Amino acid sequence: QEQTELRERIGPLFDACSDNPTGFYVLDLQNANDRKTVYKLAEVNSDQTHVGKASGRHDTSQKGNWQNFRNEFFDDRPFQFTNDFFSNMPRTGRLRFDFVSTKRQAITTTA
Repeated sequence: QEQTELRERIGPLFDACSDNPTGFYVLDLQNANDRKTVYKLAEVNSDQTHVGKASGRHDTSQKGNWQNFRNEFFDDRPFQFTNDFFSNMPRTGRLRFDFVSTKRQAITTTA
């Protein structure tokens, strides 16, 4: 019950902060929690990129850039996340994308 209430209150940020943030996201940059969601996913992406490169695994990104973001759209136009976007994120606009975590889940994790 508490998790359901929290999910309703903070929206997609709940999933972004979970052990497995993989999912489809639609975010409104005017919404503070949606902005936090973008920053959290950027942090997860950065961490997983560093781990992936250091481990010697192959790049599994959609665009050959080690990014966990796929099928990105900003205001319904194709888009690609960059460090500059995260540094200077617009205050308005709508983001739509898939996020695919590359972190392996523990064997005890159930779906």
